[in-house]
Amino acid sequence: MIAWRGTAEQVETRTHFFRAYQEAGFLFSKDSGIQDLLKLLNDEGAKVIGFKEHHDSYKSDTALYIQQFKETNDIQLRVFEQGLERLRVAMQQYLDFSRI
Repeated sequence: MIAWRGTAEQVETRTHFFRAYQEAGFLFSKDSGIQDLLKLLNDEGAKVIGFKEHHDSYKSDTALYIQQFKETNDIQLRVFEQGLERLRVAMQQYLDFSRI
């Protein structure tokens, strides 16, 4: 998300992530929290992309621009980092091959 430029490769990756989030509901139990975490990351990512693609439309309202900029930075630096760590923990039982 930090380097989002809307390239074809990035858009395709985003589409794959969205599909993975949707398919997680079929692969993991609701109690695992995995689909909810993927949904959070997907939704927060959409906010970052929306701001990056339309930041010019906020420039007429400096206060709103600053608010959106701060929210986007928080998502990129805190929300993603914490969400990915929670996802690693939740998926560890499915990806731990040390006992095989």
